[in-house]
Amino acid sequence: MNTNLKKLAVEVHQTAIDLEWWWKYDYWKEKMSRYGGALTPEDPCPDILAAKLALIHSEISEAYNEWSYGHYSLYYKPDNPDKPEGVIVELADVLFRALDLRERLGMKIGTPVDVLLEYGGSSPDTLCMAHNMVSDTVEHLRRNDMHGVETQLALFTEMICFYAYHIMNKSWEPFEEAIQKKMAYNKTREIRHGGKAL
Repeated sequence: MNTNLKKLAVEVHQTAIDLEWWWKYDYWKEKMSRYGGALTPEDPCPDILAAKLALIHSEISEAYNEWSYGHYSLYYKPDNPDKPEGVIVELADVLFRALDLRERLGMKIGTPVDVLLEYGGSSPDTLCMAHNMVSDTVEHLRRNDMHGVETQLALFTEMICFYAYHIMNKSWEPFEEAIQKKMAYNKTREIRHGGKAL
């Protein structure tokens, strides 16, 4: 994969900040630090982080929906010709959500490991496994096990990358194109757009 995930994480996170997708988290941290809350400004807000993980679930579900219609590759709907669609685009959204969260929490982000190229495959079962991994991440968060959260998100990020690789006949180019086109589209969106912009 030619895309530098760390660089992409920084870009995705800055876009999320610009679109005010982190305003509740920032407000909560500021309020806790100003009024002597139990947590320090460096500590995460579990409810907001759990909501961020729930948004990853929603993106996985959108990928599955596109899969059910057989829309694997990037395409555009006639009624919204600027918005890229397809399983591969929804997987880019899943990746964006995971990288945004990892970048916000200061987690290490590396390049997917080549040994995982044969991992999984192209069946929709992988999307079910992705849901399970996000649920496991929520459980680690509930137990305040941030190492477990970091480990799960790192594995999850790699699994999504390699799932995209497999559904595109073992080619990185379609996923990287989807990443570029969806990133460009996201930058044109309104601040706090949609009902799930937390």
